[in-house]
Amino acid sequence: MRIIAIIFGLILLSFPLSPTSFAQTDNFTVKHWFVSSWENGCSSGNYQALNFYETVTKQYLNKHDFNHSTLSGECFTIEDLKKDIDKFTDRVYSVDLPIIILDALVGLQSEVLERNSWGHYRFVGDLPVHIVFCACSPFIESEGTAHTLSHELSHFVLHQKGYSESIYLDWVHQNQADYDECESDDYSKLSCHELWTTVIAPSGKSIKVMAIYGSEKKSALDDLLESIDGQTTVQQSDDSQCFSYYMSGQYSQGVSCYKSYLISNPSDTDAMNWLEESKIIDTHHIISN
Repeated sequence: MRIIAIIFGLILLSFPLSPTSFAQTDNFTVKHWFVSSWENGCSSGNYQALNFYETVTKQYLNKHDFNHSTLSGECFTIEDLKKDIDKFTDRVYSVDLPIIILDALVGLQSEVLERNSWGHYRFVGDLPVHIVFCACSPFIESEGTAHTLSHELSHFVLHQKGYSESIYLDWVHQNQADYDECESDDYSKLSCHELWTTVIAPSGKSIKVMAIYGSEKKSALDDLLESIDGQTTVQQSDDSQCFSYYMSGQYSQGVSCYKSYLISNPSDTDAMNWLEESKIIDTHHIISN
């Protein structure tokens, strides 16, 4: 499986030289690519996840008043990439902000992502501006991975708007550290509502994402009331707990957490299929390294 990391590393390194930032225009384009470990083509769950992250991105950028158009996303498998890397890179390079989503097996084995860092916003060097992150949760509408995406989008939009490094870098990381600390004591995050805002998933669930820099507390309070208005589900809370293990590098605990959830929720076929088909449990040596 080492070939996955090598191939994906080559994909990103094959991008040509690009400007480090773009001026805000009305036709700024954003597009998502989901990279799947499935060998027989992208699954229906892959496409549902792609739609979920498109929804999160669109709403989150709108909260920042960032004018953009979201192009319809695509799903590629690792086998697709092996066969035609140039086709993938050409498509990615054709938009202003490419967002590359790695499924769990691709993400956990990729050299693009470092331990304890499940996403990156890149804007320097010989790579084009892009976001890459791991959808390392078995839940399609994962609050944990949506928060990772919003973290990278915060870096991006604050940088594009011309804020200083103390804002687009340090503020985002401090907000994340405070959010993680709050989560360790209060998984509902109701005690630190100023650190997050919400977006609405395709299913109608309220999903907590990173706060908007400079927003008034009244907006956060409105989000707080919205999130406790019968929309937040047990699945979201469990997913947040399990994903927090991944974020801290405790991979085996994360898998055990998801397994415990499935014992109590055996009808959640999406989560069950994810664990079985991705063989996360059978590749314990990979996720615990």
